[in-house]
Amino acid sequence: MSLNDSGTQWYKETTEELIAPTLLPELHLLKQIKVKGPRYWEIVIDLRKGTHHLKSILSKDGVLYVKLRAGQLSYKEDPMGWRSLLAQTVTLRNSEARTFKPEAISAFTSDPALLSFSEYFCKPTTDMGQKQDILDLFSSILYECVIQENPEMLPAYIAIDQAVRGLERRETTETFALWQIKLVLEFFSSQNLQERMNGIPCRRLFMNSEFLPVMKCTIDNTLDQWLQGGGDITLHSYLAGQPVEDSQLSMLACFLVYYSVPAPKMLLEGKLEGSSSFSELLLKFQDLRMPVRALLRLAPLLLGNPQSMVL
Repeated sequence: MSLNDSGTQWYKETTEELIAPTLLPELHLLKQIKVKGPRYWEIVIDLRKGTHHLKSILSKDGVLYVKLRAGQLSYKEDPMGWRSLLAQTVTLRNSEARTFKPEAISAFTSDPALLSFSEYFCKPTTDMGQKQDILDLFSSILYECVIQENPEMLPAYIAIDQAVRGLERRETTETFALWQIKLVLEFFSSQNLQERMNGIPCRRLFMNSEFLPVMKCTIDNTLDQWLQGGGDITLHSYLAGQPVEDSQLSMLACFLVYYSVPAPKMLLEGKLEGSSSFSELLLKFQDLRMPVRALLRLAPLLLGNPQSMVL
């Protein structure tokens, strides 16, 4: 802890380095209190702007809560710092690794929720079969959340993975989760975000940039397989205002939401059908503000060849 006092008529302004817990001098004599250390994020309280904030902390329970750095444990749990050093070594040496043994999580954090997640969802058991890839993914996600110091993103990672797996199994009954994933993908691919990240090189994203492209690729492949397996006929019927089989409604809704396909009325007003080339379609689609990747999938239908969905 660093104390910076304003000085008096008896002594000049000084800065003292103390080890907590310690006694504080009279608050009106202090200019700044800085809580710092190798294991915790630094906290600065500027008393020149007033002492009410510090007084409110001391009047309640007298505890100023600080946040542990990634790969660090409290002095009570790791007095000598050996386990913390082990975690830092794993993080620095294996910067490309995305999975680790679940037992090693205790060297990174003492959070009961994260330790329980590692115990019940990341440890392999006998006869795993196809579940091994899920364990690897969960271990990778847990590793990413811990070293990036954003464990609150763990439920978001899992929710995205579950939604994508449900789409793969054709078990999706609503499009809300897919719509949320689409918003996340659009946000991470936006030009504004890229410019902001380039302007601040040390700034980190709240979600692993390697995870989202994998999810996007899985969604694209699943919807493309649906199109090639007869979904193109269903989509053509929908665009033509004809009845659609009930068994195809869920996947059709997912396709329309994910690719931002306008309502059939808007497509008719744009006079898209009857176009002779893709370039002509592209010019007409500018007013609809529809992504090009969606147009690539609709082009065979609008160009009069619904039986051959070649992407």
